[in-house]
Amino acid sequence: MLISSQGTSVSRRRGFYYDCCCVRGEGLSLDSGREGPGSRDREGPLPSTFGDPRSVQVTTLPRTPRISVVIPNYNYGRYIASAIRSVLDQGYPDLELIVVDGASTDGSVDIIERFRPVLAAVIVEKDTGQANAINKGLAIASGEIFNWLNSDDVLLPGALAAVAEGMQGRDCLAGACVHTDEHLAPIRRLVQQGLTARRLIRRSIGTIFQQPAFWVRRASLLAIGGLDEDLHFAFDLEMAIRYLARFPRVRYSARDLALFRHHGSSKTEASPGDFGREEEALLARLASAEDFPLRTTAAHWLERRRWWARLAALTDDPTLSRAATLRRIAREAIADPGARLGRATFRAMLRCALPRPKRTV
Repeated sequence: MLISSQGTSVSRRRGFYYDCCCVRGEGLSLDSGREGPGSRDREGPLPSTFGDPRSVQVTTLPRTPRISVVIPNYNYGRYIASAIRSVLDQGYPDLELIVVDGASTDGSVDIIERFRPVLAAVIVEKDTGQANAINKGLAIASGEIFNWLNSDDVLLPGALAAVAEGMQGRDCLAGACVHTDEHLAPIRRLVQQGLTARRLIRRSIGTIFQQPAFWVRRASLLAIGGLDEDLHFAFDLEMAIRYLARFPRVRYSARDLALFRHHGSSKTEASPGDFGREEEALLARLASAEDFPLRTTAAHWLERRRWWARLAALTDDPTLSRAATLRRIAREAIADPGARLGRATFRAMLRCALPRPKRTV
């Protein structure tokens, strides 16, 4: 789940691409992660996505906290190697990388096995979804700082060092995320901002949440019960809301931490409607949770979302005249003015009241 109410265009110029995807001055080149005989012959059995990992300079900190990264995977064999390499190539001295595969059938397991000697743990077994896979990794993780990296995404060089530094004295770190096409060519860049539980529930203007660049404390995530395994699309948003409700100290960073890859088989592209339906379901869960401090806010915005859907159904109903639609909207809105009287309602009523513009031939 990647939430944004505003975005910034990103140039595809080579100069920008180099700067955002590489450590400046180190001469690292970005590879798309596609494998082939040529790349293996040139770089060895475990070629690096970003060049020689020894060239990445890790900032010296007074204390280097252990960072745990979980990579959940199911049948993303064409991307999994790039995801794993992007974490291993960080050069971070206290890294715990756990890969959890849901019994893939596309050759993913063979690729993961190549990396087993340098991984903290590998779990290969059927799961009930992505949230379940991540929770399996979370359960055996030991790091102080935690995040998961989807197996089709990439962690940028120096990200873990930036996370370790930025997390000092904070509950979470929110960095920037670069959206790319399937071959990692940049599309847009989003810098997270306005992250509070209330603003995420309300989808407030200016609020930007990007899970690949949102890092938390493992103990705090365990304290809120980890991820909701009944959700399959919006579990990261639900986690962020519950986490920020209890642990609100966010440090923001404009540094690019991750690449989010868009492609035809990703959930974001293949099932956009499911995200909206699950957002409504998670609001219902939060509204009924007795231990959630913002359950009244969640209940209010759940009703508003349902009313917006009702407005759309009324205005699209071909059996109602414009006058009948206007009367129906007014009558139903007055029945619950707290949740229904707002800009969306007044705009819908205005469209019904004003004459339609004449079509010109």
